[in-house]
Amino acid sequence: MLSACPDPLEGHHISREFRTKMTDWMVEVCTSFKCCPRTYFLAVTLFDKYMVACHKQGRVLTNADIHSMGITSIYLASKFEDVFPLHSKVVSQKIAHGAITPQQLKEKERDFLGVFNFEIDFVTPFDFYQTYFDKLEKQLMHTIRVQAQKTSFFCF
Repeated sequence: MLSACPDPLEGHHISREFRTKMTDWMVEVCTSFKCCPRTYFLAVTLFDKYMVACHKQGRVLTNADIHSMGITSIYLASKFEDVFPLHSKVVSQKIAHGAITPQQLKEKERDFLGVFNFEIDFVTPFDFYQTYFDKLEKQLMHTIRVQAQKTSFFCF
């Protein structure tokens, strides 16, 4: 079966269950810290694309890497999307509960940015939804106007 998107877990020692738990946790974090909706989707996209890029570079990631990758993905996405992004100390203390220091977070951020060559504005499922919804809304409004004009023509 051909796929447009490579499997992010391919070539790594990471279980689907760990990835699923991380993405569920990322929803909770983005909701709890009132991140904008696109932040979550960008974070998951960064998370998956980081794994794909590491595989292409010959780096093998494990379940032990998941936590720091998820935290860094949220941190980067928040910096890119949110008006008031998450601060490294908040991420370290409140989100990671001290499992990663602000300095380690910044080092991991540099690693992500290097892997992506500083190009982190990826198209996400949320972008597709927004575009599709806008077009659908415009078409619906046009249809309503046309129907209203037809109805008013018969009701005078």
